[in-house]
Amino acid sequence: MQRVKPTREGLINTLTPKPAVTGHATSIPVGRISVGCCSERGRWQLGEERRDEWPFISPTTRNEEKRGNGETNPFHRSVNSKCLLFADNLKLFSSMNSNLDAVLLQNDLDCLFKWCTVNKLHLNIEKCRILSYTRKSQPLNHVYIINDLVLSHSDSVTDLGIIFDTKLDFSQHINSMVSKAYHRLGILKRKTREFSSEIALKVLYYAHVRSSLEYCSIIWDPKYRNKIEIIEQIQNNFLQYLLYKKNGISYRYIFFLST
Repeated sequence: MQRVKPTREGLINTLTPKPAVTGHATSIPVGRISVGCCSERGRWQLGEERRDEWPFISPTTRNEEKRGNGETNPFHRSVNSKCLLFADNLKLFSSMNSNLDAVLLQNDLDCLFKWCTVNKLHLNIEKCRILSYTRKSQPLNHVYIINDLVLSHSDSVTDLGIIFDTKLDFSQHINSMVSKAYHRLGILKRKTREFSSEIALKVLYYAHVRSSLEYCSIIWDPKYRNKIEIIEQIQNNFLQYLLYKKNGISYRYIFFLST
């Protein structure tokens, strides 16, 4: 069977939100589970027409499976919010236009806790976070509770290695990624002082530095020139080091002669 390679458009439609988020949104990770809500105009492009095909774990208990009664109650069909599930990471999200929407989301959280209890799944409520995606100066703030524990609000949430902030501009993710890339590049330089092979240096750079810069770049791809330049500076830094290793001449010296 041939594997179908995902297209850029397909990844965008399944993973990224619309850039114009004008309403209120919230995200709550519960342990490995996160819950969120999104405005009507800023709704996530998740293919709602294929919601029944999402790989949700059936909430049917083991006793029901042994009885073979065939009765199932999928969790995503018993809540008002939209759902996303990857491995043991769950997110709930819906539009927040009034207090009624917040109450409905709270009911979904109660349903989630009951479902985990019935299926004997441990829910780490201490890792739960609420993240609001909005451009409003005064968003709708509601207190969400799971098992009598109040969930805390957060300005950013890390999901599968990507930092999502309230404005969805990914500035925090880019800054964190660049800092880690410089750290890895510094280690590469210290460990390859005795290296003379240009190919070996390139392989190490691609494997340990550039790979981290390209991870999910289709999601956080910067549109501002200043963000693009700080990412390009990492590659320019490595090229300077590679030029020095190859010719023994500093890049700054060559630049001085050319000017």
